[in-house]
Amino acid sequence: MASSKLINECKLLMKWLDDEIETLVSVQSLRFFLIKAGSVAFCVGLTKDSGYHDALEAFISVESVEEPVDDLPLLIVFDDPRLIHDCAGLSSQMLTDAQERSKLSNNQMLFNWDPQRRLVRYFNAQSRKGLFVAEELAALPSWEWFSPLKEFVHIWALEKGAWLAHAATVGNSSGSGLLLVGPGGSGKSTTCAQMIQSCYKTCGDDYVLLSYEANGVFAHAIYRTFKLMPRFNLQEGMAGVKTSGQADVLETGKSVYFLKNAEFDSVIPKMFITEIIGLRLVEGFGNSIQFKALGYTHFAMSSHGQIPVWLDKSLAVSRAIFERLPCQLIEVKRDREGLEAVSAYIQESLA
Repeated sequence: MASSKLINECKLLMKWLDDEIETLVSVQSLRFFLIKAGSVAFCVGLTKDSGYHDALEAFISVESVEEPVDDLPLLIVFDDPRLIHDCAGLSSQMLTDAQERSKLSNNQMLFNWDPQRRLVRYFNAQSRKGLFVAEELAALPSWEWFSPLKEFVHIWALEKGAWLAHAATVGNSSGSGLLLVGPGGSGKSTTCAQMIQSCYKTCGDDYVLLSYEANGVFAHAIYRTFKLMPRFNLQEGMAGVKTSGQADVLETGKSVYFLKNAEFDSVIPKMFITEIIGLRLVEGFGNSIQFKALGYTHFAMSSHGQIPVWLDKSLAVSRAIFERLPCQLIEVKRDREGLEAVSAYIQESLA
């Protein structure tokens, strides 16, 4: 258990960052944007000359607003070398304790200090205001541009009883579909791309919002980015982009595409999920695909590992979703034959 001194230090840290937010709002000329995904809605404040405007284009639903919307979370995104320098000067014990406390939802906060990337993430669930501050936004790694602000989306989803899943979705024209889960490199995006080119639908190939509702589990689109290995030929309506000055291929080997809603009708905002399919790529067995039982770990741990914040609530919501749906694990041979076999199985399931 944290000592009283450390608890008081965390409170002082929160007050300092809360004061920084109020100062930024009062002295800066900010432009505000409303972002929506399912039950999650929040506002982002940017300076007029901020290069981060391009990153917001990754969201499926963004609109400019005159001022923050009452009762919605407000996140200020900012370059601020001074604040980063001050944060670097804090004691390592204080920073570590604040990050540990933010793993539990009853502490009503998100705090993460990334010394390597010179980045602070902070949100106070009581004031409903937060900061995403970098020494230099343009130098952020590509995933902060192609899946922006996902830690904040995660906690705001949990406040609504929803869950941010590291998963892909494939559905039919009636709006019913399957959730594809597994760690990075398990074939989610590749399978999703194959299905889209066969006229199926998606709510996303990397992160989706899952809501547990009275009449079932639904997926909601958050981002319109699509990450694929460069060898895939894509339909018209998917245009390659670079927004951060560095392609995602540097980290993952994938190219990043924006799905243009007005032109590309394979992206739908909401999908009724009927089944969970875990994917695992394997080498060298006879059959192209094999079916096994899907464990909760394969379903959830990739998501929890990537965003280890408010873990108690996150585990509870993900477990409820897992237990609500039929599920299975498919081991897929790592070749074209395996991809075609799993695609044929999905087509049959969606028929």
